[in-house]
Amino acid sequence: MPLTLTTAMVSLVGGGIVDLFPKIRFGLLETGCGWLPYWIERMDEMHERGERTRACTTESLNRKRPKSRIKPSELFAEGRMVVSCEARRD
Repeated sequence: MPLTLTTAMVSLVGGGIVDLFPKIRFGLLETGCGWLPYWIERMDEMHERGERTRACTTESLNRKRPKSRIKPSELFAEGRMVVSCEARRD
């Protein structure tokens, strides 16, 4: 379910959760990760432009989230966020 994972990633990064807990590693676990390169690039662009992200939950659709100080790509490069993927067996 890429939609739920992209929503979780926006909430963790855009909501400042990764800033509050710098020693915690977050894992996004799914059977595929084809969405990840596009989504990291998109979130990095938003970060560079200073846009704030919104979580896609009912209670916060109209409320802006605080912007993280860390680029999403840096979180993955540092190993603070990881994504699983299932190996294909042919």
